[in-house]
Amino acid sequence: MITTPSPPCPFRVAADADPERLRRQPYDIPARQCDLSQHQALVGRNIGEVRLPPNLRKREVHNQGVMTRDYNPARLTMFLDAKGWIARVDCS
Repeated sequence: MITTPSPPCPFRVAADADPERLRRQPYDIPARQCDLSQHQALVGRNIGEVRLPPNLRKREVHNQGVMTRDYNPARLTMFLDAKGWIARVDCS
């Protein structure tokens, strides 16, 4: 009997991932207000894969997008390129 290997599971968790840590911290950055020291880690990631707390004030500014000029230092502003990659972040 010849067996063929099954394809890898697309939903497999990395071997070094700690499942307990994943349950404790459901968000990539748990800060509830803008903190550049933490949110700078989002640069280079795609907006579709980022999980942020629902009560974090945030806005996405797309490539040629328009944004309001109101200043809110607790709000995270993510500047995206044409494909949705985070190019830079700011607290405004």
